[in-house]
Amino acid sequence: MSLFRTAVRAFVIPNSRYEAFFALEEWLSSLPEGKKIVFFDELPWMDTPRSNFISGLEHFWNSWASARKDILLIACGSATSWIVNKLINNHGGLHNRLTNKILLHPFSLSECEQYSEANNLGLSRYQIVENYMIMGGIPFYWSLMKRELSVAS
Repeated sequence: MSLFRTAVRAFVIPNSRYEAFFALEEWLSSLPEGKKIVFFDELPWMDTPRSNFISGLEHFWNSWASARKDILLIACGSATSWIVNKLINNHGGLHNRLTNKILLHPFSLSECEQYSEANNLGLSRYQIVENYMIMGGIPFYWSLMKRELSVAS
């Protein structure tokens, strides 16, 4: 969910990543007590040239979030080499900040067939193989499939 869609008060679109992280701090501080999860999906795509995303994330985490026991930061993305180079092997402000790693593999062809059956997609084995060749085993793509629609739809 987007910070700007869920916040109670309207936020001005930030001019920089630092302003965006500051807005995130303000919003998280305004929430009731309890665990708060900050989830970044496709993080590598946020780190564009001259975006200062990593330095903004480092500042957010080191100056505010890491001191709190109610913040859980989850970072993920499909560009594995970026995750390894910029987060896991980070020698800057995020050095040694990793708590856990979860390596998710795509579904195998067999798992796609099981998913298709469990979700009553009504696909033949041939159609499952065809879809697998198009989408691979990415669970998100398979979750978008509907029984009444073809892949071309």
